[in-house]
Amino acid sequence: MNVGIANWYNSPFSLKTIIYTLTIASISPFTDPSWFVVMLFWVSIFYNFLRRLLRINIKWKNELFLIANIVIGFWLIYLCMNGYEYDLFTLFFLRTFWYMQFYHAGVMFHSYWEKHVLKWSTLGACLTCVLVNAILLCVFGENIRFNSTAWMASFHSWWLPVVTSATGILFWYKVMSFLSKKIGQLKAIDFIAENTFTIMCTHFFFANIPNFYVYYQYMRGSSKYADFPVDAFRQNIWNGYRHYPTMLLGFFFGIFGSLLVVWVMKKVSKLWEYNTCV
Repeated sequence: MNVGIANWYNSPFSLKTIIYTLTIASISPFTDPSWFVVMLFWVSIFYNFLRRLLRINIKWKNELFLIANIVIGFWLIYLCMNGYEYDLFTLFFLRTFWYMQFYHAGVMFHSYWEKHVLKWSTLGACLTCVLVNAILLCVFGENIRFNSTAWMASFHSWWLPVVTSATGILFWYKVMSFLSKKIGQLKAIDFIAENTFTIMCTHFFFANIPNFYVYYQYMRGSSKYADFPVDAFRQNIWNGYRHYPTMLLGFFFGIFGSLLVVWVMKKVSKLWEYNTCV
């Protein structure tokens, strides 16, 4: 940014940026996916505070709390559809309390529902989820789609996002329950599962290496990449080269690059522990 190549960062020296980093997302799009961890941190704090305050410790209170959270979630999406998410202070509360219903549903699932859902047919449950969303797609079309909830934007309905999210969660839960019995003990699977956060936060940097190469060639005057969106890329790293071979390379660079970071970190950690013990 200092040499005029790109403007991908917020200034790390302002109070606003510090607050932004602690409540909304990182200061760089390289680690934008970490917004989910920031959100989950605040959800867990507010959730545990409310559970203790309201003394939610029996089933009927849990059920009532879930219904209340779903209703509040509907209202929050309605606010987002009316533009309230554009204020960062408001966005923090909209996003945090919208996710509260899913957090509590997870608690309810683990405490009361999981033992029953595990008995359901995997094929039957998955087909039902697909059928429900197929019907919704036929009835509502593109209105069932919404962008990343990082910014709580592009909602077209106050209730559809909850339905599609619930069916999507159930679908993947049944799929992963089935697969875990087949491949859950593989070292490679455990390695990825135990290092999801690091992989998530480094993936985007490596996925952009092909974009950096194309950008470099463009700056050298190569006519091969004359259609590279240089101005858009300078302003936002998400605006990469829409060229399928480059995008496919980015996919593999992102996967193996982030795995390489995890491997190196573990090696360095073991070496540090060994030297400390010695």
